Amino acid sequence: MAGAARRIALLTKKGFSSMSSSSMSSRFTGCEQGGNRNGGAGALVLDGGFKATVSVQEVPVRQRPRWSQDSTLRIAAARSGDHPVIQQLLLAVFHGPSSNEFQSTLDDPFFEPGDWLLVKQEEQILSHVRVARREMHFGSLLLPVARIHHLATWPEYRGQGYAGVLMTAAERQCVETGAAIGLLKTDIPEFFHRAGWVECGRHCLSQASARDVLSHFEVQKNDSGTAREPTDWNHRCTEPSTNDSTDFSILSFPSRRRPLNIRLWRHVEQAALMRLYEQNNGATYGSIRRTEDYWRWLISRRGYDRIYVAIDGPDKLELHEATSPIVGYAVVKDERIVEINGDPNCPQAMPQLLTRACADAIERDSHIVQLHAPPNTELHRWMEAAGGTHHRNEQHVDKVFMVKIFNLEEFLLRLRRLFHVRAKAADLSHPCELGLLLGSDKYRLIVTRRGVRLEQRKLGRSYISGDATTWQQLLLGHYGFIEAMCQGRMKASTRIAAELASVLFPTLPLWHPPLDELPGGA
Repeated sequence: MAGAARRIALLTKKGFSSMSSSSMSSRFTGCEQGGNRNGGAGALVLDGGFKATVSVQEVPVRQRPRWSQDSTLRIAAARSGDHPVIQQLLLAVFHGPSSNEFQSTLDDPFFEPGDWLLVKQEEQILSHVRVARREMHFGSLLLPVARIHHLATWPEYRGQGYAGVLMTAAERQCVETGAAIGLLKTDIPEFFHRAGWVECGRHCLSQASARDVLSHFEVQKNDSGTAREPTDWNHRCTEPSTNDSTDFSILSFPSRRRPLNIRLWRHVEQAALMRLYEQNNGATYGSIRRTEDYWRWLISRRGYDRIYVAIDGPDKLELHEATSPIVGYAVVKDERIVEINGDPNCPQAMPQLLTRACADAIERDSHIVQLHAPPNTELHRWMEAAGGTHHRNEQHVDKVFMVKIFNLEEFLLRLRRLFHVRAKAADLSHPCELGLLLGSDKYRLIVTRRGVRLEQRKLGRSYISGDATTWQQLLLGHYGFIEAMCQGRMKASTRIAAELASVLFPTLPLWHPPLDELPGGA
């Protein structure tokens, strides 16, 4: 299954159903799937990622809590003939996906049958999981990541440890294919804590009355001729602001000579969406790298209701002009704006797209709108100024994001370029050293003018230490070092160690765009 090793896959569709501790090992739910959670059938949903390319055609089951004596059980890669039974299993457990959504999974440009793992008894399918991989932007880096979709077992076969065995096989497969971290979204984080998963990432959305947003827009537009400079609505800084207080009076509407033309998107304008997405997300933390084939698949699966585009010029465009005048787009699903991006040189694009979405929501009798956007997008503050609320919490609708770094030492090596950039930006004196105590493992980062290197089995006098959970959150920027130290989760041996760690390990705005996770439509 060499092809399976190369695959980069689909995002998770469902969250986990809550379950009692006694039955936690035997129940599954699907990944995020349009908020449609599993009912009584109880499924265990993983939204995780891994790296692996194990030859999964028929891997002997090695860990069987209750069925180790049954030689007819095996883990096998799914074949095309298994698809009808797999869909029946998913419908029984998750009440989805629909036939169109199931087909869209097969149409994924990176799909290969070996990404679906099954527990089989002879030829009967008992349990199922699908491994999916992508590349994730992490500042200037691209990290190979993976998730797990639709981990499910037929109700009559639960309690036999199939889920744990499939998880072990999936992680092994993912690690062997090169994924640096696993990603998952669940409402039963305690289930995954035991396997080394940790909470990491926050939901980021704003909610406001559509009418209040339109009123605020008109006020700001009328006042835009005052002395204040226009706000950078596309601002997506890599480091969060340390000032939580907001003077809403500075959020003036960006003035322009003429309003933009806002209309529905056309398929010939895909290149414009690609350009704007890359401009806004190329150096963020958590967004998925989207190739041209991936964009085509993402659009064709219709996980959204509408896409608006903002045009700086007349609506009637020649085909060769179909992308350059487009200065922004917004993707809408129901009352939610699940993605919005604008040209940095056209600051009024995003506010005008937002107000168009609000006006259409009122026409559909939906009076509350939600905005999903990166944490440092100024539109969140604008929604608050219009009387709305901003939510940036670990938990939303009972679900949390979780991650697992499969190899901490390897991940440290991947981050060396970022460490050097941060040290240079802070104008640290060179050379400088910082020891890292990860459990019983000792490492030392040496920062020079040319770069950063990592030494093993060396610590030095100035070092920091913490438990495995906090180390994963620290490396991914869920917590900055100072915050973790104030909470008693990290320790520094010297003041120099604390100062250097605060530079190398800041809090980062890790955020995953919802569009990639929306289930396919009709």
